[in-house]
Amino acid sequence: MTDHVYSGGFYDYIDAGSRASARTVARLLLGEVAVESLLDVGAGHGAWAAEWIAAGVPDVVAVDGDYVARDRLAIPSDRFRPHDLAQPLDLGRRFDLVQSLEVAEHLPASAADGFVETLTRHGDLILFSAAVKHQGGEHHVNEQPLSYWRAKFAVRGYAPYDWIRPRIAADRAVMPWYRFNTLLYANEAGAARLSPAIRATRVADAAPVDIAGDLRWRTRRAMVRLIPPALVKPIAMAKANVEARLRG
Repeated sequence: MTDHVYSGGFYDYIDAGSRASARTVARLLLGEVAVESLLDVGAGHGAWAAEWIAAGVPDVVAVDGDYVARDRLAIPSDRFRPHDLAQPLDLGRRFDLVQSLEVAEHLPASAADGFVETLTRHGDLILFSAAVKHQGGEHHVNEQPLSYWRAKFAVRGYAPYDWIRPRIAADRAVMPWYRFNTLLYANEAGAARLSPAIRATRVADAAPVDIAGDLRWRTRRAMVRLIPPALVKPIAMAKANVEARLRG
């Protein structure tokens, strides 16, 4: 992905919160759109991918850096593809759903357009979230407002659907960055596959995509804003290690 290597502790922290989050989101989406194949870009150990498989999606492929320990994968190793996410990816096929959740902020801004191109190359429906400004986290080198990514998808003919966030906003079993940052992007072909309920949540071209969040989330971002940038990474790493241990 970059010259930054993510520790086992980082993935333990991410995995602990991903399972319950993935179960909730998969259940909701599979009730509204048919998904027989899924590509997870920036999958880590494959916690989300494993839950999609458990939910009944038969064809799941997970992609992340070559540094991911194969013996820690939550999915069969033959479903994992090592790749530097800062570089273009072409698997030579398309999927019913492509997801990339809280990954894009770990890549340099110079790789952002290519990363969105990678996602749209592989599917008509994209489940996407990325850290917003002052969210804080390990190696967050490109935190951006939701409008930043929306513009990049729009260039490629994909519009945002804000269907998921209202349904999970109050669900504390889902990690807050998924609750408040996740949008579904679809091009014309993808939109035709969506349920009427999801299609009704298309964000109008002239309307903003608001940054969501409850009081706790807004407070977190306000506090991160006050932390000197040089301290954000070590604090994030320490917090991740503590919470990973607490979650077992």
